[in-house]
Amino acid sequence: VKEIERYGITIVHMATITTISESVGANRIVPTVAIPHPVGNPSLSPEDEHALRKELVGKALKALTTEVTGTTHFEKPCSPFSEGQYSLLPLCVFDANSLCTAKW
Repeated sequence: VKEIERYGITIVHMATITTISESVGANRIVPTVAIPHPVGNPSLSPEDEHALRKELVGKALKALTTEVTGTTHFEKPCSPFSEGQYSLLPLCVFDANSLCTAKW
């Protein structure tokens, strides 16, 4: 990851186990759903799963355009599901001091 960014290509690492992302040197980390289905949830309706996938890709795209200094986790400030619907809340960007800054 660091080698790719050294050439000026911004990387977002989407992973279920974010400690692995940290260990490979990812600067922008987007946590995903679960190990067997990192960017989906087969227990959801097709419409809800599509919304979930769209939201995760949206988080990754927002992470690509956000300036960071060091490892930054892009997470939701609360549980992603509320009564079967994926929450469309602002991104919560955590810096090295675990301070959260909301980003739309």
